[in-house]
Amino acid sequence: MFGEQRCVETGTFMEAAILVQCMFDNPDTNEEEVGVYFAHNYVDTDVAQSAGREIWGYPRKLAEIELSVKGDVVEGTVARHGITLLKASCILEDDGEWIDSGPNINFKVIPSVTGNGYDLAQITAGYLTYDIKCGKSGEVEFEIQNGPEDDFCSIEIEASMLGLYFDCDITVPPGRVVGEVKL
Repeated sequence: MFGEQRCVETGTFMEAAILVQCMFDNPDTNEEEVGVYFAHNYVDTDVAQSAGREIWGYPRKLAEIELSVKGDVVEGTVARHGITLLKASCILEDDGEWIDSGPNINFKVIPSVTGNGYDLAQITAGYLTYDIKCGKSGEVEFEIQNGPEDDFCSIEIEASMLGLYFDCDITVPPGRVVGEVKL
């Protein structure tokens, strides 16, 4: 995921992420629910990094993020420490259909100041809403490369996927704690 995020609270920032579809038990409904877990998340401002990490539990790291749209081609890159970690390119050929991937799921962990254990370990869910203005889709090509502080060895790419590009407004209502974790 690559995006330019215009946010009232934090200002405009660039964001990129590797998302993994997941299942979790929703304590409000006692039902199993589908969501997307943010396995890796990058932003380009200190405010977006700290707000996303400290409030929501996004595993945010600072990076240089570029996203360009030239005609029907969308390209995005993420670089840290002089290494291009993520690169994606999509030729937009068809109308895009929005796919509701469920809430954003994160693992919010705050280590104890004593150095022993954790003061907080929660699973959070953000039920964002999207006002879609327009969308396009096409085949996507992407590259993933490890960096000194970014290990993607556990990611196995099984097949190419469909690329989606949307112009939309995102509303972030208050989140929910959907689980406590004992560490």
